[in-house]
Amino acid sequence: MNEKPDYLTDPRVFELNREESRSIFKAEGEYCEDIDLSGNWNFRYFSTPEEVPAGFQHMDASFFSSTIEVPGEIQMQGFGSPHYLNTQYPWDGHEELLPPRIPERYNPVGLYYKQVEISDFKKAFISFYGVETAFDLFVNGSFIGYA
Repeated sequence: MNEKPDYLTDPRVFELNREESRSIFKAEGEYCEDIDLSGNWNFRYFSTPEEVPAGFQHMDASFFSSTIEVPGEIQMQGFGSPHYLNTQYPWDGHEELLPPRIPERYNPVGLYYKQVEISDFKKAFISFYGVETAFDLFVNGSFIGYA
C-alpha cells in the first residue's frame, strides 16, 4: 500500500460510508434480494499493510494466488498464526504500541476478491458478519467504505 490511510490511526474514525446498524428483519413487501456470498473467494495474504501493492483494488482474479472459504478464519485455513487467549493482543511481545499507533511488524492483511453480478437494482447493501478487525470495501476498484 502506498501510504496508510489517515483513518487507520485516528481513534475517532471507526467507520466510513456505513449505514446505521439495524435488525436484519425485513418488513413484508419490502423489496430486497438476498445474495449469499458464502463460498470460495479469491484470496491473497500479506504479513503487513506495507507489503500490499499500490493499486491492488484494480487487480483481477489472476492477482490472487489462493482461494479461501467464506465465512471462515484465515488462520484455520493456513494463513498466519492463530491467536490464543493467553495473551491480550496478537502483537504482545512483538511491539510496544500506544494508541493511535498500529502494529507494523505483524499486522496481517487478507485481500478477498469475489465477482458477483447484480442486475436491476437501485440501492445495494452488503453485510459482513465476521470481519476481524477492520476492513475497506472496494467495488469495481472504487472505495466504498471502512468499518
